[in-house]
Amino acid sequence: MTDTASTANFEKTYLDHVAERLQRLQRLADRNFQRFTAFRIALVVFSASVVFSASLPALTGMGFKVASTVAATIVAILAGLDAQFRPGERWQHFRSAQIDLDRIRRDYERRISVLNGAGGGTIDIKSEAENFQTLFADTEALLANETEAFWKFGVTKWRSPHDTHRD
Repeated sequence: MTDTASTANFEKTYLDHVAERLQRLQRLADRNFQRFTAFRIALVVFSASVVFSASLPALTGMGFKVASTVAATIVAILAGLDAQFRPGERWQHFRSAQIDLDRIRRDYERRISVLNGAGGGTIDIKSEAENFQTLFADTEALLANETEAFWKFGVTKWRSPHDTHRD
């Protein structure tokens, strides 16, 4: 009896963990989308001022030299930050992981409804324990891939000009 209660408790805790992970992925995706949008808007605004100033060199002689230099510096900084932290790629990564995890959770719930006789098609799963094992395996595989992908593009190695080998 204790083993069944322990298993049910673990399943509930794990399902809560999946729900928390879904919320976390959504927050990360939303945050990176906001950063991506802010970087792009700032780049467009400051790039437009640099292009305008660069296309009219006569204005630099009339006192706009400092303003165009500041705008060019801001564009360079924003472009560097965008290239280093890649919020657009992070946004896509976290949104993709969120969508995949939500699909795994929905598949789990659909298999439960089929097992309970609610219809919805046929499945290869024969028991709720097997269904949970499938959820667990799919979720852990997704989270392992998500972590690996995050470290692959999420952390960019700083290289000096003297580095001769590539990873």
